Amino acid sequence: MSKKLLDRPVWKLIFILSLIITGYDFFSGFNLPANLQPTHPVALSIIIILLEILTLIASFGAATRILIGNLLLWQITLISQIIATILVYYYEFSAGGYTFNEMLIHINIAYILACIFFAPLLRYCQDFIDKDKNELPAESS
Repeated sequence: MSKKLLDRPVWKLIFILSLIITGYDFFSGFNLPANLQPTHPVALSIIIILLEILTLIASFGAATRILIGNLLLWQITLISQIIATILVYYYEFSAGGYTFNEMLIHINIAYILACIFFAPLLRYCQDFIDKDKNELPAESS
């Protein structure tokens, strides 16, 4: 097996998981009953879809070391993704129906998942920084 195939296996696994979960979220969103539909505005849903696509691209780039765009784009994407996630939880918890303990459990699980799925964005930003410092190893063809 080539070294490139075995390079960054964790990032490749996270990319595959992200791809599966994003695809599931996207297609299952059309079939949700009214009581399970999101409580946030439609505009936020559109922003989230765009941010998920950008996060998938970053996850792919982190897994393969292919740099697309520039550092500023991915920094804005990371910050926007964090803000959008906070807004989604704000709208969800503002709608009511949760006890304090349920909110704590939900937020703790969401924090762990966010750390896993935002990590490729951080790695991708670091790849751009390493490229600028000429520390990123050159790809071998």
